[in-house]
Amino acid sequence: RFNDISVSDLCMGTSIAAYEYYQFMAQAMREQYPVTGGLMPWVFKRPWATVAVQMIDGNYDPIAPYYAIKNSYLPLSVHLALTELTYAKGEKIKLDVHILNETEKSHNLCCDLQVYSPKLKLCFSKKSDISIP
Repeated sequence: RFNDISVSDLCMGTSIAAYEYYQFMAQAMREQYPVTGGLMPWVFKRPWATVAVQMIDGNYDPIAPYYAIKNSYLPLSVHLALTELTYAKGEKIKLDVHILNETEKSHNLCCDLQVYSPKLKLCFSKKSDISIP
């Protein structure tokens, strides 16, 4: 029920959901370059901070989606390439891990993938050593 949540919790939940959305969007855009034309999901002139992609609040302080976009520019990133953002109970999903390496260096990484249920019970775990030439 809507009455069971405080305004503060609603704002926090919305912020986390926005972070996740922008994280998936930015990662998908980066890994599909040049088809997507790059990544710049904001505008430079806007009369108010609540129009289109919102990455700052009314006081011009960064909010969660700002950090999702900022982190998407890291020169070395490991992420899940999910085809959907939501799944039905019991649905099989592919957990493809993608690596973007713009460091021009080789790396030896250990990728630890863990999937938790909504009740925070560990459902799946896999570790892989990855060598990037």
